[in-house]
Amino acid sequence: QFAFDIYGNVDECFDALDLNHNGYLSCAEFLTALSTRGFQGDAVLVFRVLDVDKGGFIAKEELHSLIPYCQKLHLKLERAMARAQAEASDDSTPSVSSLGLEPGPSSSLPPVVV
Repeated sequence: QFAFDIYGNVDECFDALDLNHNGYLSCAEFLTALSTRGFQGDAVLVFRVLDVDKGGFIAKEELHSLIPYCQKLHLKLERAMARAQAEASDDSTPSVSSLGLEPGPSSSLPPVVV
């Protein structure tokens, strides 16, 4: 979400974070770029998740490979929020299972920590 909020799309974000313009983001480069842009999360964890092939750097293609996964997660969260709001109007507390957020083997990607 950080990429879309600030840059509008993955390509613009990658190009802005690629400080030496070599087409790859090293961990040091990634951490520097995020800290100077006000990112408040665990940037090392984000780097590890985005480094899909665990090669020690992030290529633009790795980010593109995650877009469908992120879109699916975003839709799931929107649905969960809608259900939670509907349940809140009934004065009940939603459970993890009622939100549909129980872990499952649907992807080989690492879990996203929110």
